[in-house]
Amino acid sequence: MASNIEQFDDLVGRIFGELYESFPLTRHIFCSELQKHIAASNLSEVDDYDPCSDESRFFMASIKWLGNAGFIEHGLISQGSALDCVLTAKGLEALKATPTCLEGSLGDRLLKAAEAGHISELRELTGKALSYGVSLATTGAVK
Repeated sequence: MASNIEQFDDLVGRIFGELYESFPLTRHIFCSELQKHIAASNLSEVDDYDPCSDESRFFMASIKWLGNAGFIEHGLISQGSALDCVLTAKGLEALKATPTCLEGSLGDRLLKAAEAGHISELRELTGKALSYGVSLATTGAVK
């Protein structure tokens, strides 16, 4: 079973890919569309009335974290949905970055890895994007 960090990287990589693909337009993101990428069995007991409840909590916490960390802006987050999501300047800059070891931007690579189902590559690229975004924030080097 994947750790919470691995699940987070998988989910966030897919969210980044969707937002990068639709930028600068806002996008509604739903837990039900990403549920299969969140293994909730280690979060709490399953709610028979809302089978997406554990996944929904993880999904909404991830969206809130991305917003608080400055990678995305979002509207209402409720019941497994996040409305009006869009990359911030920091998020876009992180995904447009092209590390010397990669061909193409992180955003393009994330999108391709998510579409192809390459989970380990998706997690690795998500980590690089988050690290780059944090370095932008700490150095104030937004171009």
